[in-house]
Amino acid sequence: MPINPNGRVPALQDPNTNITSWESMACINYLLRNCNTDNKLGASSEAGRVEIDQWTSFLISTMGPTIGQCNWFRHYNAVKNDDAYKRCFGVLEVQLKSHEGGWVIAGENHSVVELHFEPWIRQYGYAGLSLDEYPKVKGWLDRVQGLPEVIKAYEMVKAGEEA
Repeated sequence: MPINPNGRVPALQDPNTNITSWESMACINYLLRNCNTDNKLGASSEAGRVEIDQWTSFLISTMGPTIGQCNWFRHYNAVKNDDAYKRCFGVLEVQLKSHEGGWVIAGENHSVVELHFEPWIRQYGYAGLSLDEYPKVKGWLDRVQGLPEVIKAYEMVKAGEEA
């Protein structure tokens, strides 16, 4: 039986508690509450937690559905939604320009926000979109895709597909 009843990733099963979680926001919240004791991916202040909540909410409510719609309309329906794409990627570009560290949330290290955004942003090519007008987004994506935990996650997905 699959971990996720919808048969999709992300999904996780904590071997220490045998708790299963699926859907990106549920998995991230579980990890932040139970596995992030050093706040390496989260925030130690309420202001930091609010900022993480804002960006993950933007992904869930706006950017994720927009990329999903772009993929749908580019591959299965001739109508395009370029305005929404430009708006979403423009918002992310401005945010990345506002921080010297190059992460969505200000700081020296990446956060859970990067790990949450990456699977959606990486689909830009499949959606027939370009990052030429968004150099900060392109640089950010390159850095995030080079993170050891991201590389390992995609290796695990590939191994699961081959099984």
